Amino acid sequence: MAIEFHCEHCEHLIRAPNDTGGKKGRCPACKNVVYIPLPAEESGEIPLAPIDDAEERRRAEEEKRARAVEHQLLRHREVPGESGRSAARGAPAGPASAPADPRKLVAQFVSAMAAGQLEDADRVVRALARDAARAHEAIDAISADAAPLPGVGSVPRPVLMGFLKQLRSRL
Repeated sequence: MAIEFHCEHCEHLIRAPNDTGGKKGRCPACKNVVYIPLPAEESGEIPLAPIDDAEERRRAEEEKRARAVEHQLLRHREVPGESGRSAARGAPAGPASAPADPRKLVAQFVSAMAAGQLEDADRVVRALARDAARAHEAIDAISADAAPLPGVGSVPRPVLMGFLKQLRSRL
């Protein structure tokens, strides 16, 4: 008895000898390579292993612990520019306790933008706007300086320049 199946490319009915089951061949109609399935009598069901209740409980406990750790990690994260100090998500990180040095405030703005903390970046913009002239001078100095800005060395230079351009337009 031959193996009958349809080509997955052109839907042509193909008949192949039983001994070719499990191998690849070419469709006589479209010449594409096709997988020849095993004969029906050889492709019986594979028996499943019985469920081990103890193993299922252990796996469920591991998943529960992993979810708890993930939840804890999502609640706490590193404050950009300040290694070793973590803050709860949404907590103010920056301008409230920021120094009046415009260069440091610009660094905080870049860190906040890089971390996606837009509210913190807005607070820094408001703090810099109090003395926009000094802020513009700091932005110019940072733009001209090839050395990385302290605390934001991981931000690529083109991204840094984009953040500085955006900051300049907001002041």
